[in-house]
Amino acid sequence: RGAGMVALQLGKTASDAPKRQWLRTEQYADVPTAAFSNGVLYIANDKTGEFMTMDSKTGKTLSSTKLAGNVRPWASPTIAGGNVYLLGRRGEWFVFLAKPNTLLLASGKFPDCSDCDSTIVVTTDGSVLVRTRRKLLCFRKAAKDKEK
Repeated sequence: RGAGMVALQLGKTASDAPKRQWLRTEQYADVPTAAFSNGVLYIANDKTGEFMTMDSKTGKTLSSTKLAGNVRPWASPTIAGGNVYLLGRRGEWFVFLAKPNTLLLASGKFPDCSDCDSTIVVTTDGSVLVRTRRKLLCFRKAAKDKEK
């Protein structure tokens, strides 16, 4: 818990013992769970305030970004639509490109948010749901006017 990260290669049968693929002993997230897509782990570190990507096969760091404003995310990253969404405890939000060498696309802060611990949810219609202590916020693209 927060003390490192390990990847295991599972055996082909239930009786086969798993084999360690790699081990990293640096301090990693205590609360957020890493997200995974296309061989890349997306990690929000509540201890160091970093957002990083890691190769899931080798454990090699691909990119690392210090989150502005001493952010400590407790929410796990969410991947949807080619982006990674992340919410900080004080309402800070970040959108990263879901690529191995990710980059920050947008960021901001919800004005009425303290103890924002919930993971962002993206629904099947593309709506983004954010639960704060007092509200459930829903963001979606505006409907286009129907042509006659």
